[in-house]
Amino acid sequence: MEVIIDGEKQDVSQYKSDEDFQQLLAEIKSNLDDKIVNTLVINDEKNVDPNRPQYNPSLDEIDKIEIGLRDVEDLIEETVNTLVDYVPNVRRGFKNAQVEFNFGDDDEGFNLLEQALQGFQWCLSVTTRIAQMEDSEKLKDMSAELSGGFQEMLDLVDIDEEMQNEEDMLINRIDELLKLVDDIEEVAEKLVDKYDIEADSEE
Repeated sequence: MEVIIDGEKQDVSQYKSDEDFQQLLAEIKSNLDDKIVNTLVINDEKNVDPNRPQYNPSLDEIDKIEIGLRDVEDLIEETVNTLVDYVPNVRRGFKNAQVEFNFGDDDEGFNLLEQALQGFQWCLSVTTRIAQMEDSEKLKDMSAELSGGFQEMLDLVDIDEEMQNEEDMLINRIDELLKLVDDIEEVAEKLVDKYDIEADSEE
């Protein structure tokens, strides 16, 4: 089996894992210092997700592993920029849903609400990913708290027939979700300051 990292063939005898692919990948990751696995090709299968633990073929089935690396800080900066640009869209989505409910257009209101909820879930997944890349316990705690608050609100904003008859209650729930959007934006701003990123966001 060949292991190639950033175009350089590795001495496979340095690795202790000789049967389990995920163990081998974890061993490789542990020695990357300030880099992260960006691309992974197994034999001829491209675009393998390096963060999918369910993918665990036997090393006997693998002839070649090709790994492309990327600087952790560069990836974090790019991800933070995307987050900063996207959060205002989520906020607008919730606000526009409220407007539609106020005008009595429930179908459009629920359509916009579902899109905003999906966008917010994406923001949460991004902050969680950044926390993992940074290995920051504080950021992990903040992400976990936001996820818990979002799930609690998601349970309350259960889009069913009963809720559709309670527009006022739903509008109040959206106000609570907007507060969580503010929290996400605060996390993003702290990351922008930390990495000295030039990022612009518009309301």
